[in-house]
Amino acid sequence: MMSAQPLASPTSGLLLQAFDAIAAAGGDPQAVALKRLAYLRQQIETDPLPFFAELRAYRPILVTPLAAIVAQFRGVEEILHRETEFSVQWYVPHMTGVIGPFILSLDVTQAYDHDKAAMQLVVRREDLGRIQAITAQVAGAAVEAAADDDDLVWAHIQEALRFQPVNPLVIRILTEDYLLGAGTPHATTLPKGLLVFAGAWSAMFDDQVTAAPEDFDVTRPASSYLHFAAGQHACFGRCISQVQVTQILKPLLKLKGLTAAAPPVYAGTFPDQLLVGLAG
Repeated sequence: MMSAQPLASPTSGLLLQAFDAIAAAGGDPQAVALKRLAYLRQQIETDPLPFFAELRAYRPILVTPLAAIVAQFRGVEEILHRETEFSVQWYVPHMTGVIGPFILSLDVTQAYDHDKAAMQLVVRREDLGRIQAITAQVAGAAVEAAADDDDLVWAHIQEALRFQPVNPLVIRILTEDYLLGAGTPHATTLPKGLLVFAGAWSAMFDDQVTAAPEDFDVTRPASSYLHFAAGQHACFGRCISQVQVTQILKPLLKLKGLTAAAPPVYAGTFPDQLLVGLAG
């Protein structure tokens, strides 16, 4: 009697098989590379979570000739903390057109240090209480506000954003060859000049870091979230944003029948406007 042979571990899911089929079909290498990149974009725009799950399971670092996408939390975290190797220069034309030259589109240079020092003088933690009061007053003028648990409101906001983040991918350009994920089974050397997409959305659903990621859980620690990125280019105004967003949304969330009246409007890469209404 023959003993049963162990089943081979799968190397991809259905979505990645479709991605591989594009290259297997052959054709002009540049055209194939563009088709594969378009496929990645389509998956992220239409049904991202199943695709991210396949990436985390089978190809945590997926590399194409035009770009790479990193799906696991630790890989994304590594990219965001390696400021020298992973440049933010991709953001220069995109951010300059919206808000002008800004610290988040500056690599860590003297100019970056100068701007950061200036912002540290202007943005003071002791001002947060006053910012909170002003924002609550302005929001309350439009909608009747009430004294609620701000921390609990913010916990719901950031957990909701984990399922639909404003910034699903953080983009970097490699300034030199770099071994990402050193010491792991998926360690990969990425070449200088490669466009790298750090999948913040995918990372926040990584069950190696986030317990029961499919559950809506407002008790998660702050370290579970990448809404403001990480490293030296983490959003400098994140403390102010937390206060302002909470105070703006708190009175709106008290309205019964609140619903989105139209899809969000973007100014460049940033959400600019969301029209809401009251059902019924």
